[in-house]
Parts: sequence; structure tokens; C-alpha cells
Amino acid sequence: MALAMIAQAIIGQPTEALRVGVQVLTLSELKHRQRAFLTECLRNKARSTQGTYNRCLNRFGHWLEQRGGYCPMTRAAMDDYVDYLVVEEDLQSRTVATYVTALRQFCKYLVSTGFLPNDPTAHMKSIARPAARSTQPLTESEIYALLEVVDTSTRIGKRDFAIIYGLLYAGLTVSEIERANVGDLEQSLLGVHLRVGGARNSRMTQSVPLDEPVVHKIRAYLETRPARSLTDPLFLSHSHRSNGGRLDARSLRRRIANYLAKARVQRQGVTTKSLTLTALVLWLSDGKSMDDIRSRVRARGLNKKIAQLRKSGLVPRSATTER
Repeated sequence: MALAMIAQAIIGQPTEALRVGVQVLTLSELKHRQRAFLTECLRNKARSTQGTYNRCLNRFGHWLEQRGGYCPMTRAAMDDYVDYLVVEEDLQSRTVATYVTALRQFCKYLVSTGFLPNDPTAHMKSIARPAARSTQPLTESEIYALLEVVDTSTRIGKRDFAIIYGLLYAGLTVSEIERANVGDLEQSLLGVHLRVGGARNSRMTQSVPLDEPVVHKIRAYLETRPARSLTDPLFLSHSHRSNGGRLDARSLRRRIANYLAKARVQRQGVTTKSLTLTALVLWLSDGKSMDDIRSRVRARGLNKKIAQLRKSGLVPRSATTER
């Protein structure tokens, strides 16, 4: 009788949750427990600490929402969440460690209140500080495989194809693509450039040269949007939920991750950042001058990055670094 009542109470939820002793956390329950946790456990902490924990749990809530608004609080589910942070969100190891710490403290609180029978994050002690992951560029065969899986017959496919070209062949970053507007494309006698900013809210800008294949893909996408102004985002979201809004970095990374998975490019160290790094490898392999490369790269530590690529045998030894 008890088993039947449990099954009825969580009907439609994951099969894993049907096991006796597994508690299901819903999105509404998370919000309720989150407020209580911040009030009861962090009331004597600094506001900055409270804000950090709140943001971390809000991210967990976003992941929960993507899963349908609930999930069984099991070890496997918690591991899935960490994989989401590392692979789909492509977060730095320190950032992942902060999210993991907040989740562990929250789960300890849920155990202390009797909501959870046991702590599903107890095993996470060893990964509270994940090892740094070295970003790996794509190989030539992986580039071809990635480009092959994009359906360019649709507007979304044309958009994604242009984005991938921008990452692979112009060295653009996800944040630069997210912030770019139509008016940032500049045509001059020297060719087409994309005006990109520095850090968010920074007034410093740089004009990045775009080679013709990249320009062609961007224009092919823009032709599917006849009504546009200079202040419109260069890349729009075309989902039913946010059609016409700016394509955000989180959605962009998720789409690239899906394409990489579809192309079976899933070795360790390959993320969305790999595409931007691949651009540097291609430029060095093509023998571009350091002055040309510097006009295309905004990241710090260029010489160190090139030295690491040379040491790994990913670029020719003739690719020199200048101080």
C-alpha cells in the first residue's frame, strides 16, 4: 500500500525516483528550501557570501527546470549536474568548485531538516576542486565532421553555421558573438571587420578582420532576416520561447556541445572553447605573421599559448613567439 502511494505521488517523474528512500526535489520546493537555507544557515555570513550561495543555487534551479522541474536527489543526478556545469556550461574549474560547494552545503541542510534521508553529494568531496582541464583544438577530420552535421537548409542552421565559422576561422569567442550587433560589421577598403568589445561593459573595442568564408556565412544568415537594424543582435534566438531576442552564451554553448556530440567529437578537453583555439592553430599552420595573428586575437598570454601548442606538437616548430 505504501509503495503504491509513493508511486502515485511521483507519477510521471524519473523511474529512479520510484525507489523507496529517494526524495524528489521540485523547482518550487527548491525555491522554498533555498530561502530557508539562506535565512537559517547564512544569516551571520557576509552579504557577498549570501549572494554567491544564492546565485549558485539559482543555477541549480535552472538545471532543474531544464529537466522538467524536478529530479531525484541521488548521487547519479548530482554527477549529471556537475557534468552539465563542466561540459554544457563550459565553466572554469574554480567556478565549478564554487557551485559544488554551495550544493553540498545545501544538501547537508536538507538532511538536517529531515527533507533528505541521506546526502547525495557526500561522495563529491574528492571533486570539490575539479582538476583543471586543458582545452584541446580540433583536428582536421573533427572540423570536417562538425561542419557536416549542421543542416544549412534552415534559418537556424545557417545561423549556427555562421557562428561555427566565426569561432573556427575568425577566432571569435562566445561572449563576442553574444554581444555583437548587426552594426558591428564594418566594410572598408581593407575588407570586412567585426567590431568587438573587451570585457562586459568595457568601452574598449577592437576591429577583428573577417576572412571571406566567414563573411559569406554571416551574410547568408542575415539574408534570412530581411527586417533588421544596426542595433539588432547579429545572431538572434529563433526558439519559440525567445524568438527575436539575443542568442545568449549559454544557449550557444549548448548548441555547439550538441553539434560536437552529433559529430562524435567528444574526447577529453574538447569544448566550445576548442573552436576558438583551433583558429589560432590554423593561422599558425598557414604561416600567418605574428602581427596578423595579434590583430585577430584578444586573449592574453598569446606567446605562452603558442609555446604550449608547439610543445604539444600541434603547430609547426617554425611558429615563433615574440616578446
